[in-house]
Amino acid sequence: MVAISSPRRFAPLMAQNSFKMNIIGPTARAVKAIPVIRPQDLATKGDGTLFYKKDDNLLNLHGTYTHFMQQVGPRYLIVLSKTIKVEVMEVVSDTQLKLKTQLNEEAIQHLLHEDDTKYKVIPHVDQSFSMKRRMSALIRVNVYYDISGRRRSR
Repeated sequence: MVAISSPRRFAPLMAQNSFKMNIIGPTARAVKAIPVIRPQDLATKGDGTLFYKKDDNLLNLHGTYTHFMQQVGPRYLIVLSKTIKVEVMEVVSDTQLKLKTQLNEEAIQHLLHEDDTKYKVIPHVDQSFSMKRRMSALIRVNVYYDISGRRRSR
């Protein structure tokens, strides 16, 4: 409804993975949607298992048969469950990570009560390139935003 009643061209943002789907992809291209990479779409299963040492610092996370040096980097997210995510500050070794914030009680309980804690790794995605693409698309349709965030037309 908004696209029909507005005199300006409408260009929605859409997950890049959606562009690969049979019906949704061609429709997205037809309405000139702008693809956006979402980090959660790039999640991969981590090697090995995670554990927490009771007497260790709350900023440390340890692994068994893990390959943190190859799979994880600073600002990556480690997903323990649907509700528990922790951000990596530094990769110390293949079996140890230093976290940005301390493990909360829920994360500690999850790590202590699960025998083999599996995890997923979500990489950090630099959205600056994607933002430049979005801005160039808006400029192509004669819409831009000034420094104060107000919408301007040419």
